Amino acid sequence: MIRIVYLMDALELPLGGTERQFLALLERLDRTRFQPHLVLLRQEERNDARVFPCPTTILGLRSLVGWNAIKAGRVFQGLHQRHRFDIAHLCLNDASRIGPLWTRGSRIPVTVGTRRNLGYMHTTVDRILLRALSPLITHTVANSAAAAQEAMRREAIPPTRISVILNGLDHHRFRAVTPEERDAIRARWGVPKDAPVVGSVANLRPIKNPMFLVNSARLLVERFPDLHVVLLGDGSLRADLEARIATLGLERQVHLPGVSENSAEDIQAFDIGVLCSNSESSPNAVIEYLAGGRPAVAVRVGGAAEIVTPNVTGFLYPPGDEHAFVTHVSTLLADPGRRARMGDAGRADAMSRFSMDRMVREHETLYEGLLQHLERA
Repeated sequence: MIRIVYLMDALELPLGGTERQFLALLERLDRTRFQPHLVLLRQEERNDARVFPCPTTILGLRSLVGWNAIKAGRVFQGLHQRHRFDIAHLCLNDASRIGPLWTRGSRIPVTVGTRRNLGYMHTTVDRILLRALSPLITHTVANSAAAAQEAMRREAIPPTRISVILNGLDHHRFRAVTPEERDAIRARWGVPKDAPVVGSVANLRPIKNPMFLVNSARLLVERFPDLHVVLLGDGSLRADLEARIATLGLERQVHLPGVSENSAEDIQAFDIGVLCSNSESSPNAVIEYLAGGRPAVAVRVGGAAEIVTPNVTGFLYPPGDEHAFVTHVSTLLADPGRRARMGDAGRADAMSRFSMDRMVREHETLYEGLLQHLERA
């Protein structure tokens, strides 16, 4: 039995894409071969127990330095003494900064790092620290080639010590909705059943750049007066977005319904799915657009270009290029037949390349391979 401790910053609702991917991994690991234990640095309030798919310890870390950090490190070391973990897998920003010191101090044989973004939140100090800690990491997993290249460049990770494991997709969630279900979803948003809909699934935070979509909506509505734009998500920019929508006079056509409870179904009430982020590694939303049979218009950042095949499953546009974005969306809005062909191609591509079972299997193979290599060394 391989015992693995997963060290993460926190699991706070609404969950981000990275958190959802790791929860899926924890849920699906083969329990006849792997025994996972989740350790969270902090948790403001304990979520529903269903969020935690394995034994979980919350450390209550308030700072990466000081007595509180020393105390949390001792608790982590005590966990290892009781469970004798074979592997530690680190995920998210703070875990990546303090985790290597804890795992080395606890003498856990293998430490796996994670890179699931392009380092947009890293300060100069963070980059120096991660580079210094890199020798303590046995192997790093990135979820896109773009993220792997950036990690190698910034942190001097050798190519032999980093792998790409693509995000997983739960195929069972993407059953085709009926026309009646689609109409009901639109009615819930206040959107007419026959109106064209451009939608996004993203937290309303600066990195996701939702203001770009709201500003572009004014140009799209001029071309397509019956168009509706739906932003599924919530976050710190909600008030600013609502104010901008009012300023543009688009209250009836731009909707902020909040976090989607079932994005796999809600996406199928879009005609087109869009991504406007300033930075992405492997955007789950775009994978879900394709799996839901919807063409994607995505900004060409990070790993988005590894998901969308231009002119086949959607379009890519340069960051900040409103003209290109509006042109691509307009092209699809004006041609239902092309939308349908691209949607079918996208669904087939997503189902063949992105699988939750494949994602879990590749992690399991990596874990076993790292331990076997250690035994041979």
